[in-house]
Amino acid sequence: MFRGSWFSTTPEFKSTVPDQKVKREQKVEIKVNVNLEDLKVDWTKDGATLFDGGRIHFSQKEKTLTLTIDKVEEVDDGKYTVTITKDSRSASYSVKVTVLDYEHNWRVIRWGEKVDVMHGLEDMALKNPETKHVRLLLLGPVGAGKSSIINSINSIFQDRVMIGTLVAATPSFSFTRNYNTYEITTKQGKALPFVFNDIMGLETSAEEGIHLEDIKSVIGGHIPEDYMFDPSHPLSSHDRRYNISPALSDRVHCLVSVVAADRVSPGLDKYLEKMREVRKHASKLSKTFQHEHDLLQ
Repeated sequence: MFRGSWFSTTPEFKSTVPDQKVKREQKVEIKVNVNLEDLKVDWTKDGATLFDGGRIHFSQKEKTLTLTIDKVEEVDDGKYTVTITKDSRSASYSVKVTVLDYEHNWRVIRWGEKVDVMHGLEDMALKNPETKHVRLLLLGPVGAGKSSIINSINSIFQDRVMIGTLVAATPSFSFTRNYNTYEITTKQGKALPFVFNDIMGLETSAEEGIHLEDIKSVIGGHIPEDYMFDPSHPLSSHDRRYNISPALSDRVHCLVSVVAADRVSPGLDKYLEKMREVRKHASKLSKTFQHEHDLLQ
């Protein structure tokens, strides 16, 4: 009597596939080898069932299973799992696909040459008359240095040390509790056409730090000035303080993610997951408001 895997009817994966990192518009191909041919095959993304069609395609050639995603978008970022079943016995294998944020460097720095960025920002003019300023929102974990960035930028344009936003002495809790807008002015007193918003920091647990729904409301321009954040109760659209019809200047035009490089830890993944969710929401809004964002000359 022969024994061993030759006659095994238990479904198994015979190859490993590394996690993949791709740029937008590229193609993803997840290919795994199995030990049997007549298998029931199911593909899921983050627990949701996938179907063959559109940009997603399945194929099975003998003992090779393939998932292909054409022209990758940011929404394709996630964990892909293939489950194989035979006679009520099954096995699963997962691959993480990460869609990279940027396809190329956003700026080429020519070290040694004087780059007059300050004058360019001081002379920047907004094209849309309904837009008073470009609004930048700083997002990141507690103690990442969001408030310090605002103080540093203001100090550069004032040509002296400025402390417009208070900074926590320790990174263990969020010092910023309210939604505030900070103007940047030159030493001549000229207000620049962009403002910064500082918000409560992110925490790893759902019960602490700023609520994700509040961040989404901030981006949409629904949160009023000086609003105090409540980690357990985001501002409802039925609340009288909720800005139902935000102006273009109330909305966030640029989302800036801030992470402290000197305190990278295993818990950073939880922060990044929250930041990724906010970024996806902001990306959807940018498409909705794309026709309104023709701001600069």
